[in-house]
Amino acid sequence: MSELQSDTGGIVAENASQGTAQEQLGTEQSEAPEQPWFSELPEELQSNAQITKYGSVEDLARGKLNADSVIGMEKMPVPSADADPEIWNDVYTKLGRPETSDQYKWKGIGDTDPDPVLTNVVAPKLHALGMLTHQQEGLNEVWNDIQSEAAAQNEAAWDDYQTEQEQQLRREWGNGFDDNKKAAQAVVRQFSDDAVADALFDDKTLGNNAGFLMFLNNVSKAMSEDKVSSTGNTGLRSAADIHKEIKDRTVADSAYMNGNDPRHKQEVQEITALYKEMEALKK
Repeated sequence: MSELQSDTGGIVAENASQGTAQEQLGTEQSEAPEQPWFSELPEELQSNAQITKYGSVEDLARGKLNADSVIGMEKMPVPSADADPEIWNDVYTKLGRPETSDQYKWKGIGDTDPDPVLTNVVAPKLHALGMLTHQQEGLNEVWNDIQSEAAAQNEAAWDDYQTEQEQQLRREWGNGFDDNKKAAQAVVRQFSDDAVADALFDDKTLGNNAGFLMFLNNVSKAMSEDKVSSTGNTGLRSAADIHKEIKDRTVADSAYMNGNDPRHKQEVQEITALYKEMEALKK
């Protein structure tokens, strides 16, 4: 082997040896655990919880800025649970509670007025408990949502009830449903004014109850049967039938027209009832 080849081989071997050493060093460096950002600080700072709670220098800087922004703000000590109520009142006022309960701004659902239970009963109690304005506004919103949902559920329940009652009547009356219902309502209108009758039949419970309407219809039939025994007519009377009876009983020489007739007062009452019955049948 020549001297040149010998020297070249030695250089290659030396380079390979150096490369292996560098690789080993790099591996050792990569395997070394990452040191926390505060590892170069003095030992007494490294063990301070006020330092180590921050994850990076950036976090430390932000914490410092936040702390500086608080410096100079008014400090408010928190009273104990059994502190004098006046002390707590002072705290509530500083936190944002209005001076009186009527200063809470309640809102109703949609365009409606707020619930008087809230404004007159609940509000004073909430004020005494220290409720702040923004808390009251949140409570108002939750309350209205609950009431809206309850109203929707009630409306759906009433719709189901009315449908059920009407189906029961249609099964009972068949094709006579409309006539029988009108006759039942006419009984009430005959003996009460329109305001009372309208209030009764607008009521979703009693005014639409199948049993109640069947009862009224039976009363109407009984009244018609009483008329049959004296007039000879059969079936339910129409408005035209009643009009004819009124006409026959109010002729010039009738007790209704003669104020001195001992039956005059009774006739006036009965004719008045007939007018009401006739008008009820026309509706």
